[in-house]
Amino acid sequence: MAKEECQAESDKLVQQLSAIKEINGFSCQLMPIAGLAQGSEVPSGQETINLATRRSKSRAGKIGTFKAFDEYLDLPLPMVVNKPLLNAHGDKVIDTINVFANERYCELAGVNRGQLFGERYKDYFISDEGWMTTSLQALKGHAVTGQCYHRGLRSWVNYYTKASTMPNCVVTVFALDEGGESEIKRIAATDAEFFEVNQQLLNDPRYFSSMQKAPREIGDVTLASYALLLELGADSFTINYEWAAPYVAPLNTQLENISKRFLEPIERLLARKNYLDIADVAKFAEEEADFAEQGDFCAKNDIDRILLVPVKNDFGEIQAYLLLTNVYDKGEINPVSLLQHLAPVFSKKLRDTALRIKQD
Repeated sequence: MAKEECQAESDKLVQQLSAIKEINGFSCQLMPIAGLAQGSEVPSGQETINLATRRSKSRAGKIGTFKAFDEYLDLPLPMVVNKPLLNAHGDKVIDTINVFANERYCELAGVNRGQLFGERYKDYFISDEGWMTTSLQALKGHAVTGQCYHRGLRSWVNYYTKASTMPNCVVTVFALDEGGESEIKRIAATDAEFFEVNQQLLNDPRYFSSMQKAPREIGDVTLASYALLLELGADSFTINYEWAAPYVAPLNTQLENISKRFLEPIERLLARKNYLDIADVAKFAEEEADFAEQGDFCAKNDIDRILLVPVKNDFGEIQAYLLLTNVYDKGEINPVSLLQHLAPVFSKKLRDTALRIKQD
C-alpha cells in the first residue's frame, strides 16, 4: 500500500473513532491519535515503531512532518533532540539519530530540518564529539555540561544536555564559544578537520567521489572562495577536483591544460619556502613584473588572496598544488597547517591511483 493510501486510511479511521459518542451505554468522547512511518526512513524495525510513536505525539502525525517541538523554534540558541545509539554492551554512545533541530541550529549548520530528521550524525561527520559521547549520562537522568568542537556547527561550543521527555532521547542546547581564540583550540579544531578529510580520502574506495568531497570540505571549513587541486603534467596543469563557493564561477574551464609557464613565478617563490601565502594579489602583481598575467587573471575572478601548498611525490618532486583563495588565517581553523597536513594524504591518493592504472 502506498504511503498516501496508508495516510488516507489512517485519517478515515481517526474520523470514525472520533465519531463514537457512546460505548456500552456510557457517553464518551474519543481522541484518537495516529503516526505513520516507513521502514526506509530509519535503520531498523524498532526505529520505525519509535518514529511512528513520536509522530503520533505531534499535531500533524504525518510522514515527513514533526511539530512536537514548535515551542523551541524561537529559541535563540541552537538546540537539538537526539536519540543516542549505544554499543552492544550499552555502555558507550557510538552514534546519534536526529529527532529535532530548531531553526537556529539549522541556520548555523546550513541545512533545513527535513534534511536532518532521522539522520545519523556519523553519516556526515566521523569524529566522536563530547556533546554526543556524554549523552549516555543524560539518558540516566544526569544533566551534562561541557565544551567541545562541533563539526556540524564549525565552532567550539559549550553544551548542556539532559534527558528529553521523549523516550530514550536527550535534548542538547549549544552556546557558541565566541571568546578569545586560544592556540590550543585552533590546533584541536584544525586536527579535527584534518582527521575528517583524511578519512574521506583514504577510507572511501570511490576515487572520484572522495577527491571531490575533500576540496568541498576544505573550502567550506576555511570559508575560501575556491579550494582546488592543481595537477601538474609534463608541460601543463589541470584542475580535476575543485570546490567553488556559491557566489563564484568554477575556475576549471578557464585553467584547463594551461602551460606550466603560468606557474613559474609561483615555483620560483616556493623554492625558498614550503608554502606560498600572497596576502594582497594586486599589490604583489605590481611589485613582481612576471606576475602580471596571473594578477590579471585573479582580478578577473575577484581573487584577492592566494594560499598554495605543494603536494610532493616520494622523490620530493612537486606533482600538484593545493590552492585556497580569499581565505584568511583567523578564526578556529589554521588553513596553512590544514593544507600542509593534507598534502601527504593527497600525494598517497595520487600515487595509489597511478599504481592501479599502471597495473591495469
